[in-house]
Amino acid sequence: MKYLVRTMFSQKPGFIETDVPLEKGLRIKVVKEYGEVPAVVVGAWRYECDTLWGYGGSLEGVDLAALESDVRESLEFLRHEGKNSLNIAIFAAEETVDRQTLQAYFVAEGRVDFRDLVRNFQKQFNKRLRLWQVGVRDRSQMVGGIGVCGQLLCCHAFLKDFESISVNMAKEQGLLLNPDKITGTCGRLLCCLRYEHHWYCEAFANLPEQGSRVKVKKDGQVKEVRIVTRNAVLRTAYVSDDEGNMFWVDFEEIDTTCGMTQKGE
Repeated sequence: MKYLVRTMFSQKPGFIETDVPLEKGLRIKVVKEYGEVPAVVVGAWRYECDTLWGYGGSLEGVDLAALESDVRESLEFLRHEGKNSLNIAIFAAEETVDRQTLQAYFVAEGRVDFRDLVRNFQKQFNKRLRLWQVGVRDRSQMVGGIGVCGQLLCCHAFLKDFESISVNMAKEQGLLLNPDKITGTCGRLLCCLRYEHHWYCEAFANLPEQGSRVKVKKDGQVKEVRIVTRNAVLRTAYVSDDEGNMFWVDFEEIDTTCGMTQKGE
């Protein structure tokens, strides 16, 4: 059985596979490439997943309070040093249960030479330091927060991978291109713009684009009009004729077989 888990102190999501039944909220150890790390079971996972961590068993005998204190103290040091000397934002960290290795996550523009920071850290704490650069979307996935919809961020709640999002997805859904409305807390376009995009593509598949001139059948007459906007949910289009009259027509009233010219023609 596969399970979605999160490391306890960094909230880094990942997956494990084990025959041992695990309940939601159970604290366990996961085996990563640099050691065993405390984690919490989020729930069963029935979908495909690429990278699997190992299952390390229960946290019995592990001093979580000491680990949390180590992570807090280390983060305070790293944030101060990283901001002042490297101009990087270190935002989360996790420590192995043997308290010998700490992995910290940061965001920065471009590549960073942090060799001096690693040396200073090892001198101060006498443990191994791993620094892992992530993108702003990964940071939001780990930190979490509330989206513009008022719900928990999708990337933190259930999204596994980040797919490409474009402004065209917002345009095709008839959304106003207001950055405050179509960007998330990470500063990138909302992941949810992709959720219904395929449905809009199907709805508009056999229709001319917005701005095109078409012929419509209205009240028993055929009129040449320009499409101002389209509503895929109601399956209607708002059109304007040569006299300046504007009105709504059903998709079925648009003649897609003749007389169409694309936008700008």
